[in-house]
Amino acid sequence: MKEDIRDGSRVLAEASARLGRFADAYRYHRLYAAYDDSLSSRALIRRTAALQYGFELRQQQGRIRELTRATVMVRQQNQQQQWLLGVSGLGLVLITGLSVVLGRNYGQKKRAYEQLSRQQAELVATQRQLVAAEKWAFVGELSAGIAHELQNPLNFMNRLALVSNELLEQETAGAVGAAAPMVESDELGQEIMSGLRRNLHEISQHGQRASSIISSMLAHARTGAAAPQPTDLNALVARQLRLAYEGRPDSALLLPAGVLHPVLGEGLPSVPLLVPEMERVLLNLFTNALYALAGQVALAGPGYVPELRVSTTLLAGQVRVQVRDNGTGMSPAVQQRIFQPFFTTKPVGEGTGLGLSLAHDIITKGHGGTLTVASEEGQFTEFTLTLPLGEG
Repeated sequence: MKEDIRDGSRVLAEASARLGRFADAYRYHRLYAAYDDSLSSRALIRRTAALQYGFELRQQQGRIRELTRATVMVRQQNQQQQWLLGVSGLGLVLITGLSVVLGRNYGQKKRAYEQLSRQQAELVATQRQLVAAEKWAFVGELSAGIAHELQNPLNFMNRLALVSNELLEQETAGAVGAAAPMVESDELGQEIMSGLRRNLHEISQHGQRASSIISSMLAHARTGAAAPQPTDLNALVARQLRLAYEGRPDSALLLPAGVLHPVLGEGLPSVPLLVPEMERVLLNLFTNALYALAGQVALAGPGYVPELRVSTTLLAGQVRVQVRDNGTGMSPAVQQRIFQPFFTTKPVGEGTGLGLSLAHDIITKGHGGTLTVASEEGQFTEFTLTLPLGEG
């Protein structure tokens, strides 16, 4: 519509000018110019808008291309990551499988090695037991032979020493009632008699010690020969403890009765025991403990309180007897040899060195139990023996 008005105004302006109507021509020309400017501005706006749209379109297309390239790159990266993940998963599966196989092989080798070690230890223990059994069988036979050969002359020696002592006592009693002439001769005779009495006393003591050694050697040879019998262990322990105290050595005579502290467990079942041999073991342990307490009394002084604690306890499938004293104790070197035959720390004439060795054999071989020692020199000594209950 505006274009038509613009074009009409231009034609009228030209026609009015040709007709000489210049005022009309001027008015139509101004109207033409006005409409032409208006239409020109719109065209310019349209061209500007078109240019702006083209520019924005190119920007959007550039962004689309960049996004497309980024999408492609992300897709490629995802594919690479998926490939790497797959390869890693496959590697992890392979490593896991290899670890399982290696772990299984290691476990099998470890179990085989442990079994081999156990078998080797059992073999070594069996070999040691065989060697020990052969050694003790020989020692038993030898002990029995020696004891048989020496027992009779020792019996005669002890008997003759006893008879000689009795005759000397009678001679001494008769000499006291006789007259006093020849004083010098009597003094010489008394001196001779005194020397004979001392010698006979020494003969008697050494004969008794030899008899004790032979008895212990015979006990070694007879260990385990009898059949065990169900026994009240608490009664046996109490009886031997009382017997050990009543028959304690001379050095322990001053120990008070309060030194004994028995703690016997309640409800202990009967224990299969070789009663005479177990009596020997307990009596030996109690006597040694009293001897150690007497030695500590002499060393420690008046503030020392001697104690001998004896306890019995029921464990799983076995019973335990503990004998603990706070006496002189033992050094580690003595503890290592304490169960060896003929080893003793007592002075000559006071111990044979066979008591604890025999006790160890009676407990381990005769009863299938254990006998161990723990000690600290100058503080305490504790013997622990365990005895199996057998089948109930």
